[in-house]
Amino acid sequence: MREWRKLYSSLLASDTLPALSADALILFTLLVVAQDDSGYYPWTTSKIRALVGVIRPDWTVAHAQELAQELVKSGVATLLDGGLSLRNGEQLNGLPRKDFKRLEYKREAAYTPLI
Repeated sequence: MREWRKLYSSLLASDTLPALSADALILFTLLVVAQDDSGYYPWTTSKIRALVGVIRPDWTVAHAQELAQELVKSGVATLLDGGLSLRNGEQLNGLPRKDFKRLEYKREAAYTPLI
């Protein structure tokens, strides 16, 4: 994951985010930080634990999966190549500086995500 990610004030004006549960909003925020430059995050057991383990050690993988389903149903994320892709993630991330290599997680097209 990058050491930084842009956040936009449009998050505060969203009609979708306020309708999410508090836990789903936390997961969304963690995904904003952890996504690759294309807005993608692999959705495997180990990556789920790495994403939520420090911030929410009481969350189970099953709970994180329920929250991911909530994000997908709300339209802020989609299932893609064994992971979650945040809507407009790539556009909002922008291009990294020229001295940074593009960050992209490996995708598994044949892999079925845990959700």
